[in-house]
Amino acid sequence: MQNSQLAILTYNEYLKINNKNSITINLEKRKKNFGLFLGYSKARKDTYPIPRNRIEKSFKDILNENNTKKNNIDISTQVQALIRTELLKFLRKNDGNHLI
Repeated sequence: MQNSQLAILTYNEYLKINNKNSITINLEKRKKNFGLFLGYSKARKDTYPIPRNRIEKSFKDILNENNTKKNNIDISTQVQALIRTELLKFLRKNDGNHLI
């Protein structure tokens, strides 16, 4: 764990893998990006690049990195949609037998 690194995904990147049971990320020496396998191929050339230096950036910079204001949808709308989606998944999974 001492030499571990974090891969930080934007919301749009998360949407690419949110329905997967598990994900695979690779890291080649001296590369600037992690490689996120999207499931249709295990070839390195087909991985989706995730910048390694995001841990050094502010959340605002990360969110704006992939032009998240596409189609006039602001960041707060995307975050609210993500929270709503994840909450619904949680409620369905637990059959409503929990306290919030």
